[in-house]
Amino acid sequence: MTGPAVMDSSALIFAFRLPGILRILKRSYPYVLIPSAVYDEVVVEGQRLGKEEVDAIQNEVGRFVRVEHADDELPVEPDPRLGKGELEVIYLALRVGAEAIIDDRRARIFGARLSVRVIPLASLLVTARGDGSLEPEEASTLLDDLVQAGY
Repeated sequence: MTGPAVMDSSALIFAFRLPGILRILKRSYPYVLIPSAVYDEVVVEGQRLGKEEVDAIQNEVGRFVRVEHADDELPVEPDPRLGKGELEVIYLALRVGAEAIIDDRRARIFGARLSVRVIPLASLLVTARGDGSLEPEEASTLLDDLVQAGY
């Protein structure tokens, strides 16, 4: 993959909770974009709640994690079942021509309808395993780690 990915809140949180996942993400993309709604949900709200991953994410903002404003003007009628962060991820990915990393099934279906390539975070393990950059044992361990972290 040559360009960035756009990440949803849950994918961003899990990536920063699990160093092995973050390492794969950094090998796969030059940087990731998050829309302002995801930043607010993860960092601003996370600081208020004392979430453990907030400092690590905040340290990467402006470097590996880049916050970008998503369009206010939506190109299609949004799916009312999706949250603001999910919609902004899809629209930002559409605007910049990037892949979107979203775990919510409805959001992935909505993105696909707009011709956005939408993948779940766990698929990074499959891709890394397939290209040989991840050994089978490490892939299995990281998948277990995701499950134990509440994925």
